[in-house]
Amino acid sequence: MRLPPRSTYQAHNDGDDGSARIRPASSIARSAMTARLSSRAEVATENPARYAKQLVAHLGRRVEFTTDGDTSTAPIGTGTGTVVAGNDMLTLHAQAPDEASLLQIQDVLGRHLERSASATS
Repeated sequence: MRLPPRSTYQAHNDGDDGSARIRPASSIARSAMTARLSSRAEVATENPARYAKQLVAHLGRRVEFTTDGDTSTAPIGTGTGTVVAGNDMLTLHAQAPDEASLLQIQDVLGRHLERSASATS
């Protein structure tokens, strides 16, 4: 499943098996202080640390992540992608100076998370 362009993402749990689906939210958040766009996706899962580790390892072949505890951050294009493993929740953050860059980061994080999830199911 491809994520739709031009939107931020929210996730919801679709089943008792712990699977999650990402759906578009209504708007892109803009930070007035930094003039950067940002988005956030929260994916409910029973294994957030495993998915975070797989996503960071997979993307780590192309970009360099820095990890501090449960948070891993990497420059992606002209922006930043962040992966956070929480309690039963994997959170993806994207920040970029413009909409095109934000969409690129959302696509990269979302697409590779979906690949990781489908490979382990």
